[in-house]
Amino acid sequence: MEMYPGHKKMFQKSLGYSLIEMSIALMVLGFVVTVLAGLYPKITESSAKQQSGLQTNRLEESVLGFVFAKGRLPCPSADMSGVEDCSLVKGEFPYRTLGFASAIRNQAGVALRYAVFDKALTGASDMELTVLKDRYEAYIATDNNDVNIRPVAQNSVLNVGSPNGLDMCHALQNGSNTSNDSSRLHSGTGAKFKHVAYLIHDQGLQDADGLNGLYDGSNSLNATDLGFDSADNVDGATNDDYVYVKYFGQLWSDLGCSSAISSVGHAHPNAASASAIMNQALADYKVQAELAVDVANADIAAAAASILSAASGTASAAATIPIATSESINTAGVAAPTAALSVAAVAAAAASVVTASVITGMAAVNKTGAEDLVNQVTTKLAEINTLNASIYSNAVQADAKGVYQQ
Repeated sequence: MEMYPGHKKMFQKSLGYSLIEMSIALMVLGFVVTVLAGLYPKITESSAKQQSGLQTNRLEESVLGFVFAKGRLPCPSADMSGVEDCSLVKGEFPYRTLGFASAIRNQAGVALRYAVFDKALTGASDMELTVLKDRYEAYIATDNNDVNIRPVAQNSVLNVGSPNGLDMCHALQNGSNTSNDSSRLHSGTGAKFKHVAYLIHDQGLQDADGLNGLYDGSNSLNATDLGFDSADNVDGATNDDYVYVKYFGQLWSDLGCSSAISSVGHAHPNAASASAIMNQALADYKVQAELAVDVANADIAAAAASILSAASGTASAAATIPIATSESINTAGVAAPTAALSVAAVAAAAASVVTASVITGMAAVNKTGAEDLVNQVTTKLAEINTLNASIYSNAVQADAKGVYQQ
């Protein structure tokens, strides 16, 4: 079939792109490449941050497991060996101490760093988080069931020489209440200044601020510089370092310190203190009951003396009757009233004997009641002594378990 010249021309034009079309295509392609080139760092940064976050969650779990096992935080490593060195508070992440076979690195292959809060003080004020030591003191009343020694409520280390998670919880509480100290581990400055229990430092992928190598912002590799950027101070343009912090309150919550301190540190010691006070009160009551027996014995003795005195008075009064009668005869009745008085004296003395006898009976009844009370209190005191010792022992045992009874 023969093709007309017009058809041939149209067919030839459809064989390729014109220069204008090629230019437009190249322009669009260049724009796409430019956009992708601009997005690539952002995509890379987002991917790095996501991986760093997932990796840090795994590291936090390993640190928490170490605290449960050892009752303290791990120390940093001085080098890439990954073995902790407790002469340091800032260094490399102690991966080998925490059970990892190789160093923990970010997407750029840079190993993560680690720092910990460490402030050694005396006794209960201590907050040296990398050392397991006695620092938790329960407020408890001690009592040895001796009536001569009063129970004394005071802060006491219940298991001296056997520190555990409770002591770690107490150190975290101390740390959360400490005033700002730039010589100790912290993040941020000014209003954002916060002491933290520990942190993990990922130096990112590049020297974003163009100043100090990979680490940006206020972060540094200086072992004595314990100031880091706030965890939210990552903008990518001038700072791509990631600082993952663990605040004292967060670690407190992870360890279950609230419930442990509430039950072991408060409920048990409070019950032991109440038991000690009850024990001493009952012991004091027993002494009072014994005094009541002594008083009853004294009353009986006094009443018996009154009976003897009254009997003597009766005899004396009776002896005056013949004398009074004789005087009445000899005086022709002038002394007759004397005889009547003698008879009255005899009657009064006899009445005293009766009264003293009644008092003696009442004193005997009181003595019996007081003795019964002493016996009852003695029985109850033996019971409260046993209960008191048991409650105190339970408080000590609960303290020995620390946070692991949860």
